Amino acid sequence: MNLARRLAPLVGAVTMISAAIPLHAQRFGITAGATFSNLRSSEDLDLERRTGTTFGATLQLPLGSKVALQPEFLFLSKGAKLRQQTVGTDGPRTNIKLDYLEIPVLLRYDFSREIIGPHIYMGPSVGFNVGCRLQYGGGNDDEALGNTTCDRNDFKPKTLDYGFTLGGGVDLNLGALALTGGLRYGIGLADIRDDNSDEFKSRVNNGVLSLYVGLLFGSLKKD
Repeated sequence: MNLARRLAPLVGAVTMISAAIPLHAQRFGITAGATFSNLRSSEDLDLERRTGTTFGATLQLPLGSKVALQPEFLFLSKGAKLRQQTVGTDGPRTNIKLDYLEIPVLLRYDFSREIIGPHIYMGPSVGFNVGCRLQYGGGNDDEALGNTTCDRNDFKPKTLDYGFTLGGGVDLNLGALALTGGLRYGIGLADIRDDNSDEFKSRVNNGVLSLYVGLLFGSLKKD
């Protein structure tokens, strides 16, 4: 099943809700920031956090005086650094670089929609792997020795990922314009390991912490 067919029901539902809410009551924006990701596995592996980037678009559709639906379309860097264990020293390092297009659909609660607007949110997300690279390094010097794509048996991620996102932040509301920033964590619930992968023998899940800032256009209704 291609990407368009997978997304059709989700896009249709968001479109229907958006059409029912007046345009002047909606708010949209752009965000960008840093990701700190890792992979979770039941195997005894030396996995380290990988630092990457995130950016994308967000839409806020008010459902009440303090509640809003917040669908988003994001690019997220995920993955981890895998250190091979050797006797007496650090072994070779493999930097697993995973790129995803992700669509969270979040239920948002605003404690205030005044000038300072703290808020929290949570909801499901679906992601699609759009890139996978393996960067091989040396031992203690951590020097990169080469790059390759994941079209090999060491590690092949599945295309589809899904999970749950929760987080919070603060908006600085300046009329029809707002500055925003926040922190969130994405919990991967799907086993992203392809059955033909040799690097991992048990299920593998994504986990990513994101720190972001953004610019929002429009203002949410307060009544």
